[in-house]
Amino acid sequence: GQELVPICVVSGSTCAGALATEDMPAWANGHQYFRPRVEGSFLRFFWSPDHKTWRVQDKSGVTMELGVPLDGSGYSEALERNPDKPSEIFRWHLVRQYDTWGEANPSTGNPAPVNVVAYRYFQDAGTAYLSDIFDTPPATSAAASAPLIDYAHHTRLVYELRTDPTHSYRSGWRMDQRLRLRGVDAASKKQPQYN
Repeated sequence: GQELVPICVVSGSTCAGALATEDMPAWANGHQYFRPRVEGSFLRFFWSPDHKTWRVQDKSGVTMELGVPLDGSGYSEALERNPDKPSEIFRWHLVRQYDTWGEANPSTGNPAPVNVVAYRYFQDAGTAYLSDIFDTPPATSAAASAPLIDYAHHTRLVYELRTDPTHSYRSGWRMDQRLRLRGVDAASKKQPQYN
């Protein structure tokens, strides 16, 4: 990870502390804006007002969502949080990544990009494990809302029990690491036949 420096809470389209030439996205109102302490990756970090989602923009136009995706699903398995107080979040994992095609940066509402990679997780003993990666949604106008089963490519990660499990209290509560990666399965949909 990178050490982040808080710059401001975006108010309207302004951000006290941002560069004079830096424009804030229309959707960022109320988000807390961060930059890396040591620049090199040229990323902008926005933390949602409910603190469940990080939205990261890179200089090429790619957006990454960490935590709860902004697709309206409410999916929260990518969060590692205190089991006794779920509002205490320790880690936000990558859940969605997309480029600027489609409605990737609407001024209001959820982003509806065309080119999406979706990541899914499962929880074990307080730790989130990446389980699935879906990419290349169907080429339709409703690609952003397409079920993951309709994506052209699916990568599945398979785990097994570790012989050397560990635990940590670094988060402030116990988190166990009991699993290790056993294998990776990749599948692609068959191309339709044309006459």
